[in-house]
Amino acid sequence: AAERQGTLKGVTVSPQASSISHLLFVDDTLLFCEATNEQVVEVRRILGVYERASGQLVNFSKSSM
Repeated sequence: AAERQGTLKGVTVSPQASSISHLLFVDDTLLFCEATNEQVVEVRRILGVYERASGQLVNFSKSSM
């Protein structure tokens, strides 16, 4: 939803390719966005929504932005 609303923008590897906003693995998730303060704030907001909805907590000591 954030990408459709324009609050997050994924990255592209070439002009002809689709943008990549996330990759999900068994026990890891990679999120991709432009390196702007606004998008970092939006990622943190989305992670907070995820934590409240799932009951799982993001381990920020093992994470980087």
